[in-house]
Amino acid sequence: MRLQEIRLRGFKSFADPADLVIGTGITGIVGPNGCGKSNIVEAILWAMGESAPSSVRTSEMDEVIFAGGSKRHARNSAEVSLVVSRQDNGHIPPRLLNGGSRPVNGEDLEITRRITRNSGSVYRINGREVRARDVHTLFGDAGGGARSCAIVRQNRIGELVNAKPVARRRLIEDAAGVSGLHQRRHEVELRINATVRNVESIDEQLASLDRQIGALRREAKRAQRYRKIAESLRHAEDLLALSRWYHAAEAVSLIQSDLAAATAEATHAAAEAAVAESARSKQSESLAPLRARQQEAAAALARIESEDAGLGERIEAADRDARTFAARVEQLHSDLARERQLMADAEESLAELARAEVERPDDRGTTLREELAEAESRAAASETPLAEAESTLDALNQALASLDARNRQVQRSESETRSALEGVTNEIGTAANGIGVAERDAAYAREEVASAARAEAEARVAAEDAGRNAERLEAVRDAAELAEQDARTAHAEAARRLAALEAERSALVGMLPKPDNGTEPVLAHIRADAGIETALGAALGEWLHLPEKNSALGSSGWVRLDQSSETLPLPDGARPLADFVQAPSALDARLRHTGLVSPAQGEVL
Repeated sequence: MRLQEIRLRGFKSFADPADLVIGTGITGIVGPNGCGKSNIVEAILWAMGESAPSSVRTSEMDEVIFAGGSKRHARNSAEVSLVVSRQDNGHIPPRLLNGGSRPVNGEDLEITRRITRNSGSVYRINGREVRARDVHTLFGDAGGGARSCAIVRQNRIGELVNAKPVARRRLIEDAAGVSGLHQRRHEVELRINATVRNVESIDEQLASLDRQIGALRREAKRAQRYRKIAESLRHAEDLLALSRWYHAAEAVSLIQSDLAAATAEATHAAAEAAVAESARSKQSESLAPLRARQQEAAAALARIESEDAGLGERIEAADRDARTFAARVEQLHSDLARERQLMADAEESLAELARAEVERPDDRGTTLREELAEAESRAAASETPLAEAESTLDALNQALASLDARNRQVQRSESETRSALEGVTNEIGTAANGIGVAERDAAYAREEVASAARAEAEARVAAEDAGRNAERLEAVRDAAELAEQDARTAHAEAARRLAALEAERSALVGMLPKPDNGTEPVLAHIRADAGIETALGAALGEWLHLPEKNSALGSSGWVRLDQSSETLPLPDGARPLADFVQAPSALDARLRHTGLVSPAQGEVL
C-alpha cells in the first residue's frame, strides 16, 4: 500500500482546501517553523484512525477543526482524505471498494475522515460509510496505521533505539505485516468473549424463562380455576338475577293486584262516603225542626219553671198563713176550751150557789150570778172571733186546696213538658248519634280512601322499585357479562403470552446442541422464515417439544399421517403455515391446516 495523495479541508491551519500529491521516490516538505509541516503528519495519523487528542497535539478532538483568525471565520467541520494504492494487498473486503466520492483508479482507495463540531467523526472508504474498526483493520493488514512503525515522528528514533523487547516485538510484527492478524485475533477474542457472555446470558434467560414458565403455568392453572369459578359465578349470578327478576315480576304482579283491590276499595269507600254524606245531610235537614221544637220546649219549660217558682212562693206564703191561722185556731180552741172549762166551773159554781142560795144570803148569789153573766158574756164574745177564725181557716183551707190543685196541674204540665223535652232531647240525641255515626262512617270512608290512596302510592312506589331493581339487575348482569369478557380477554392474553414465551423458550433451547438419543423434539428439525417464530409458537406451543415417532402407540409424539388425507381449504386471505416453515413430514398435515393472516384480515375473519 502506497500513499499517493493527501486532501485537507479545514484541518488545523489548512482553512482552505489543500491537495498534496506524493510522487514516486522520496517526497520532502520544507518550510519554516509554524508553517504546518507537522500538521500534515498529524492529518495522516488522524485519517488513519488516531483517537487520542494528545497524538495530534490537542486537548480534545474538536480542536483539529480550523478555529479561525483575525481575518478568517472558524470552520464547523474538518476533513482529511488519503488516496492510496492497494497493490499487493488482497485482504480488503469487497464491500469497502464500492462507490466513491470522486473517480479513482480501480486499484486505488480513498479513505476519508470527517469531523463535525460537537458531532463526532465519520469514516468513509470510496464514499461508503464504514466503521473506525474497518479503517484500523485496513491499515493493519497493510502493515501501517496510526500506531505503526511506518510513521516515525519527532523523538521517535530515540524511543525505538531505547525500546524494550516488547516494543521491539511490536515493531517487528508491524514490519512483518502481522499486526492486522493480531487485531483480527483480538476482535475474534472479543467476539468469542461476547458470545460466551451471550451464552451465559441466554442460560440465565432460560433459567428465568423456566421460572417464568413455572409461574405462568401456575397462573394459567389459576386462570383456568378462575375461569371455572367465574363461569360458575356468572351462572350463579345469572340464576340469582333471573330469580330476582322473577321475584320482582311476581312482586309487581302482586302489587298491581293489590293496587287494583285498593282502587276498588277506594271506589267502594268513596261510594259509602257519598252515601254517608247524603245521610248526614238528610239527618242535618231533619235536625232543624227538632232543634226548633227543642227551643220551643225549652222556652215553655222555662216559663213553666218560672210559674212553678211563683206558685211555690205563693204556696209557701199560704202554708205560712195556714200555719199562722192554725196556730190562732188552736189558740182560740184552747181559749174556748178554757172558757168552756170556766163556764163549766161557773155552772158548777152556780149549781153550788143554787144549792147554797137557800142556805146562804142573797148577796153571795147575786155576786155569783154576776160572775156567771160576765162569764157567759165573755163566752159569747169569744164565740164570735172563734167563728171568724174558723171561717178564715176554712177560706184558707179552700185557697190552700186550690193552690194544691193548681200546683198539681203545674207539676203535671211540668212533667208533661219535661217528658216532651226529654223526647225531643232523645230525638235530638238520636239524630246527633245518627249524624255522629254518619260522620264516623264518612271519616272511616275518608280513612279508607286515604289508606287506599296510600296503598296505591306504596304500590306505585313498590312497582317503581321493582322496575329499578329489574333495571339494576339487568345492569349487574351486563356488568357481569362485561367482566366475563374482560376475564376471557385477559385469559386469552395470558395464554397468548404463555404460548409466545413457550415458543421463545423452545426456539432458544433449539439453538443449543442436544445429544442425539432418538428422542429429540421436532423443534430441533424445524426451520422457519424470519418473523414466523411467534406464529409457529402460538400455533404449536408445547407440542414442539414432542419427538417424531414411527407408531401411534406408546408415549406422546408426532406421527406421520397418510398422504391420502384430505387437505381442507383455508379461508380467503389465509396462507398455510407450511409455506413459511420447513419441518419434518409428521407436521405436514398440521402446518397445512394452520393459516397465517395479517392482523387486519384476522380481525375480519
